Amino acid sequence: MKYVQIECDKEELWTELGGDDHAIRQIIMELDEDDYAVRQMIVDENNEYHYSCLEDCLAEGQVHEDEMDEKMIDLPSQVFETMWDTVLKQYEKQWRKQIDKYPVGAHIQGILVYNYPQGAIIKGEDFIAVYKGDAPFIPHKEVCYQVLSYDHCNMWLVVG
Repeated sequence: MKYVQIECDKEELWTELGGDDHAIRQIIMELDEDDYAVRQMIVDENNEYHYSCLEDCLAEGQVHEDEMDEKMIDLPSQVFETMWDTVLKQYEKQWRKQIDKYPVGAHIQGILVYNYPQGAIIKGEDFIAVYKGDAPFIPHKEVCYQVLSYDHCNMWLVVG
C-alpha cells in the first residue's frame, strides 16, 4: 500500500451524495498496488473530515500523479492510520452495536448506493455493507443479502 496527501486549491469541488458542494482543501489516500484508492479522507473548506467508509468520497479510477495539477506527497502509513483511527473511534460504540444486531448469518436489506474497488456499497437504515460477489451493480436497487463477516477497518458488514 502507498499513502499520499494532496493539497488542493479551494477551487476544486467535491459533491456529497446528498448534493452539497464542498471546496476541497486536502485529500489523503491509501492506494493499492494498482493505484486505486481503497481508503480516503477529504478535508473540506471548514476543516471537516469526510471518510470513504462513511460517505461516497473515494477517488474513481486509478490515481496517477502525472495526471494531476496538484503534487502528491508520500505519507508514512502510521500517519494515515492515526488520522483514520482517531476519527473512527467516535463511531466504535455504534459499530459494536451493529455487530451485535447483525451477527454472521443475519439477513440485511438495503439500497445499492455506489461501487468501490472493494465491492458494491449498500446502505441500510443503520448500517453500511459491502457486497463482493458477481451480481451486477444497479444503483438505487433494493437488495437483500446475508452477513458473511465484517470489515472492521471500514466498519462495514461484508455480505453475500
